[in-house]
Amino acid sequence: MRTNPLYVKAFISLFYVICILLPASCSDPYYNNAESVYVSYPHAEGKVGGSINNAEIIIFDGKGNPVYEKYVNGSSFPGVELYRGKEYYFYAIANAGRKYSPLSRSGADSMKFLYGNNDYLRDSCRNFVMTGKKYFIYERDGSLLNMELCRCMAAVEVSGDKSGLYDGVDITVDSVMLKNVPTGFSLFSNGSFATSLKDGPHISAGPDFFNDGVMLYCPENICSRDKEHSGRETYLELHASYSSAFSAGKVVYRFHPGMDTCSHFDIERNHMYRVKVFFREYGAIGENNWRVEDSSLSYFDSLTVGDYVDLGDFPGVGEDCTYSSSDKGVAYVDASGRVKGKSEGDADIIVSAGGVERLFRITVVKAEINVKTVISAGSTVRWTWKGVRPVNVLPDLHSMDTSVLKILHVDREYIILRGVKTGKSRLVVISNGRAVSYIITVV
Repeated sequence: MRTNPLYVKAFISLFYVICILLPASCSDPYYNNAESVYVSYPHAEGKVGGSINNAEIIIFDGKGNPVYEKYVNGSSFPGVELYRGKEYYFYAIANAGRKYSPLSRSGADSMKFLYGNNDYLRDSCRNFVMTGKKYFIYERDGSLLNMELCRCMAAVEVSGDKSGLYDGVDITVDSVMLKNVPTGFSLFSNGSFATSLKDGPHISAGPDFFNDGVMLYCPENICSRDKEHSGRETYLELHASYSSAFSAGKVVYRFHPGMDTCSHFDIERNHMYRVKVFFREYGAIGENNWRVEDSSLSYFDSLTVGDYVDLGDFPGVGEDCTYSSSDKGVAYVDASGRVKGKSEGDADIIVSAGGVERLFRITVVKAEINVKTVISAGSTVRWTWKGVRPVNVLPDLHSMDTSVLKILHVDREYIILRGVKTGKSRLVVISNGRAVSYIITVV
């Protein structure tokens, strides 16, 4: 089993503050006298939403009857009359872009917001819906009553690190997207389960992904604690371009951005999830599971006439595979997956296991260097070129595992390598417009 991409997460709760201004009166009113209450919105900028464009204030008395409701464009409200010593339930909705006007507290608690298209999830400058509610007994004291105003969305920041890949292996993340994204959310019921899901938008990544990362937005989706909801959890997909000395094509990586990867995949409102993906070795190619989809990769290798290559050394090729060659006169493969170059040309080796087939294009060429496939740990070897010597361009060499085999020197006459420790490393030699690889065993 190859190393999985790993990730690390951190959570930061973001919130706005809505303040109710309770001004002092010039006289000494009785408890049954109404007094004016004003609303203001001091807040700090954050990544999950921006300023307040519109808002609705709804106030219920202690029995759940509506006593005040107002929707405004902007954030300034006229005063509302409340009575000292009375119970009130205060509801605030910001940036919903519409008036709800619930007739009861239970109606307010069950209100939902549905977004129309993926642009709501894509735009980092959008002012996302925020809500808050609070119970209080009004007492005239000239102080401020603070209430947290919570963003109903979550932010997922995804970045990566590919420094752990073998030499010659490269991954470019083309786009990132969220799957199983709720189409809406409850305004005031935290932890509500999403009944309708769709895919989020593809967010372009490219070369800057490993420096700057990508930001995505997602409504709350709480379902991992209920076994009935298995398979409906929100998850991330990274669509990547993959290349190495023996394969190239598209790969899809999948994982959950919740608190852990085993049992708690919840996406909670008003949270930021920072996810960093560490690509190591071959980038988990060949795992053949839900997390890594590499079925569109093309595999290829080159060897010299009379030389061998063991397909079992490739990622994803196991002991239970069967092998066949499209042209045994060019490349012959035995039951263990060992391929021998018989004559110059191309042949396809089909590797089958568990109903999955992988095709390896094998190119057999004349040898260009005098190679010994077994060297000693701690020793230094000097190999000279033969056949068609590279003249115009300096050869390009890669050791796929530098902890086993290191390249010390390359020129147009010879190469020098050192066996570092026991193991195997694939030596890839690119010259005269073609690549030839050799499996070097260090003993």
